[in-house]
Amino acid sequence: CPFIPSKSLAKSTSRLIQLYVPFAAYVFRAWKVNERRHVSYLSRTFLLEFLQYDRMDSQRKQGSSGLNTNAVYLGTDAIEGARHFLQSHGLSAGSGLVFFHPDATSKYGLVPFEVQSRLLRHALENEDITAVLLGKPFSYENLDEQLVQSVPPALRWKLVVVPHVPLGVYVALMDACDMFVAGDTGPLHIAACRKVSSDGREVLRNQTAVLAIYGATDSRMYGYDSEAAHHVPANQDVVSRSFSGATPCRNITCINKYGKFCKEVRCFDRLPDSDIEAHIDRHFRQLAAQRPVTISLSPERAFAL
Repeated sequence: CPFIPSKSLAKSTSRLIQLYVPFAAYVFRAWKVNERRHVSYLSRTFLLEFLQYDRMDSQRKQGSSGLNTNAVYLGTDAIEGARHFLQSHGLSAGSGLVFFHPDATSKYGLVPFEVQSRLLRHALENEDITAVLLGKPFSYENLDEQLVQSVPPALRWKLVVVPHVPLGVYVALMDACDMFVAGDTGPLHIAACRKVSSDGREVLRNQTAVLAIYGATDSRMYGYDSEAAHHVPANQDVVSRSFSGATPCRNITCINKYGKFCKEVRCFDRLPDSDIEAHIDRHFRQLAAQRPVTISLSPERAFAL
């Protein structure tokens, strides 16, 4: 698990159990009987069954959504760090913000540059979007700089590059945004988690619409969608969507992206770019309609009224 430091398992009293093979069988069974196929959901239910955990007792203790909720806990420093970063750029949480994460760990999961550039420009042109936060990549260095250069200079004032900050701050920035856009990456799954204050002093928004764009991997196993069959919604109080290309060569072996050696990357063939843009527009149009209307009056006009 990427959320657990390995040193925490190094105590002499710890015992590790290798569950990969039985878990893989568990996943294949879910596919065969046409059950919910999401890996995060299956890993949770598998462990509960393996440990013979009292599900009803867990629900009573954690609430009705306790079993199916993946959460990440944020400290006060992380929340304040994100708040300070936004304020330094004249922004505030929930004010029409998009978080755009361009990176990926594999070329089979990296959204094509042309698609990213088009979506980035489309978001910047949207009048209902106040700003776009652009994450700084780790795997594909300088990708953020190339994307910035690909959009017209007149639109760059709405673009804010997020530098390499502590993970907690990065996650808190996700929570401050109204939408998170990414391919199949670790930050995508963190964005889909429910955000909880570790000391209970802060109430996190959990209003981030997760928009996932998938290539090699099957969105039914790793994606989040509030409406599509065999998908699970993100643990946010707002709609989530997954989009995939219509490539004919995708199959279950594509899960192991590091074992693929395709001569041509076709994972994003016939990606419905227009549908993705329409989803972005629709979401922010709805948010804009829900905000209270403020009217600025000149002193003369106010006196006349």
